[in-house]
Amino acid sequence: MNKILRAVGMLAAALIAFCSVEALRQKAVSREPTAEEVQRTVDDIGERAAREHPELAITDGMKQVAATDAAKKLASQTPRKQASTAADMFWGFDYTNAKARVDYCAARGVDLSPFVAAFNKTHSDELVKARRIYAAEGVDALDYLPKLMPVLKGMVEQDMRDVTTGAQVPLEQACAFFNDNAAKLAELIQMPPQVKQALMAN
Repeated sequence: MNKILRAVGMLAAALIAFCSVEALRQKAVSREPTAEEVQRTVDDIGERAAREHPELAITDGMKQVAATDAAKKLASQTPRKQASTAADMFWGFDYTNAKARVDYCAARGVDLSPFVAAFNKTHSDELVKARRIYAAEGVDALDYLPKLMPVLKGMVEQDMRDVTTGAQVPLEQACAFFNDNAAKLAELIQMPPQVKQALMAN
């Protein structure tokens, strides 16, 4: 397996962010959720990962928990609700890769524009559909970003460490690794198939 595939195999942050956006939307129905509640959602995934997948590294276990939760939730919903849930999950995916990862690299003096351009091009159809779903529901896609960014910051820091471990490159080269392999990484970083199917169904 080449270093790019190994790196993608270690990406956990986007999967976990799926659950965070969906949790925010549920809580926001009755009141504005706090940053602590967002962090608690992520912490709960970590605790479940340690309990349910003790044989796995924590990030791998968290990926398993997040992916399983996404599949179960979608399977229990009507097609219309599935599309809404999948849009939530897409925005977690987008926030992680096109915003939190950008901030991580900017803080280290690296412009991640080449990767972001490739990511946005690769996932343009999903982006259009997610925007359409949120617009129909009267939701601004950026509403939840301020609450999520502090959580995503920590997740992306761990994610970049895991990526460089998988790719066998020094941590200080993580951002350059994303830019140098932008098109390939953008193609390989995907939402779970059942999530994409639910998002694009109609």
